[in-house]
Amino acid sequence: MTTAGPPLAARHTFSAGILGHDLTSAAWLINVSEQTALGLDVVQDCVQVIADAVAGADVGQWNGTERIDPPSGFTLRPDPDVTRRDFLWNFTANLALYRAVYLEEATVGGQTVGVRLHAIPTVLHTGGDYYVAGARITNRMRLVKLSVWPTVDIDTGSTISLAREVFAGAMAANAYASDFWQQGGAPVTIISTEAELTDPQATAISDRWVLQRTTSPGKPAVLGQGAKAASFGADLGTEGSNVAADKLRASIARYFKMPPGIVNVPSEAGPLTYSTVEQEGIHLVRYTIQPYCDVIGEALSAYLPGDYLLGDRIVLDPSRLTMADQLTRYTAWESALRAGWALKSEIREREGWAPESGIDDVAEPVAVPAAFGGANV
Repeated sequence: MTTAGPPLAARHTFSAGILGHDLTSAAWLINVSEQTALGLDVVQDCVQVIADAVAGADVGQWNGTERIDPPSGFTLRPDPDVTRRDFLWNFTANLALYRAVYLEEATVGGQTVGVRLHAIPTVLHTGGDYYVAGARITNRMRLVKLSVWPTVDIDTGSTISLAREVFAGAMAANAYASDFWQQGGAPVTIISTEAELTDPQATAISDRWVLQRTTSPGKPAVLGQGAKAASFGADLGTEGSNVAADKLRASIARYFKMPPGIVNVPSEAGPLTYSTVEQEGIHLVRYTIQPYCDVIGEALSAYLPGDYLLGDRIVLDPSRLTMADQLTRYTAWESALRAGWALKSEIREREGWAPESGIDDVAEPVAVPAAFGGANV
């Protein structure tokens, strides 16, 4: 006779096979939502790093090569109801999770004075009208996309949708690990005996096992009837058992184009290290952060007066993340001063120091008496 405890996925309200695995079932797809995805530490870390970087970027209004100072009220605060940092953070998080976001425009006299963000799942677009929480939106709505897939719509093209099976696999791995450590062994257990058992006897042994493992995980179980329990699943106490989970975490990082080391994920390409903090920052900005800054900056520039490319535009500059260490910066500035292509006032501005009047004035040469050679210094 063989009997098994409740399958892993059943304990977590997921569809389950004999090992609690059924990644392609409808139940799995329903369970992979923004809330469950953010329950995975890798997903939350990736979104947090990207959103923090974009929200902390320098935001400026430019016309050609000239920076407009002071910028317009729209540039300072695109949504008057929230801070600019909250607005940019929310904008970026929507793009990271859904690869698109709706902007609702508020206009006065034909000019846009503010925009409000709406996540893709909260908006219903039907018959040319937009609805949010059942209420029809009368303002103009604009869709901003991070990725423009040729034949994929905005719902199926979101990160949560495209990566649903990877997220589901990681969720199952987390649930399995939780059960493993809480129950003191593999969550799925087979109990066997050579003795003839009636259905009530088999049920009693199974119930006794479940009760023992759920109420007192560390206490030895006594079964009787010659029954023997054996683990039926991976042993998480061994190093090799975590390889599959690490592969899922690395796959999630790739969906967000996140360097694995930043979110503490082993790289499948081997140890990838950078010799300086600056090089690591450049890699992060170039391949991960900059695309978000470009999309958000161009989307917001469309609301400024004039052409959004030839006229005023909003630029998000995350270059502070590529800043080298202090010694390297000071050495470079010293070289720039000697070469004559940088001014002291420019260096103070780049370093965030207060301006100092007259710092760039060239000192008049001092005449040296003839007794000392007559030279000027």
